[in-house]
Amino acid sequence: MSPHTINPRYDRSFPTCYDPHEALPPARGRLRLWALSGAACVIAASVLLASSGGDMDFYRRQASDPTWLVKAAEFHGHLGPWLIVGAMVGDHALKQLETRGHWLIDVTCSMPADKHKPPFTCLLDGLQTSSGATMGKCNLHLTWEPKRWGDAWPVIAVVRPAREGQAAAGVLYKPRPALKAFLERMTPDRIEELSREMARKRVEDFFEVSPATNLPTTGPGE
Repeated sequence: MSPHTINPRYDRSFPTCYDPHEALPPARGRLRLWALSGAACVIAASVLLASSGGDMDFYRRQASDPTWLVKAAEFHGHLGPWLIVGAMVGDHALKQLETRGHWLIDVTCSMPADKHKPPFTCLLDGLQTSSGATMGKCNLHLTWEPKRWGDAWPVIAVVRPAREGQAAAGVLYKPRPALKAFLERMTPDRIEELSREMARKRVEDFFEVSPATNLPTTGPGE
């Protein structure tokens, strides 16, 4: 395995399916940890961080980056299009549902089983940082429902279950052709530039947004 490949599961059949770290300078902050474990990982990471001057060179923040983008990129480790997609949808849904999210919502993302891996699942980190739903709380779900959605993916449903006299409500996001068209423009050397361009657009530019139906009557874990 090349030391330039941090995640060997990247699917390179899709235009944006590359390891974003391959575009970085070869000697700066590369985490060669796949053959290490336990304390050895901690020591190796510390040495690499020190040798890079404390700059892991993953996410390069710009002054114009909005707070939601900074939060998502710092959590995820780098700035990429699938992360932006998830963050945009999560933020939009909370505003539409007038909720603070976290344990007050339930989020489901449907995409083909062969896409249940990076970079596609980077979308989940974007949803997590913007909505507060997490897999640990069991209110962020990754599924594949072709009988329901056909070939469309990713399809995202964000639901605010009924509680304390408040009726259930939800928002459904189905991808427009513009989403795939934009992602096909991505190349390793332009990943941050085009991700920021994507972040300046509206969710409605990439998704058909509609009320969700068949909503649960109670919240996660109730």
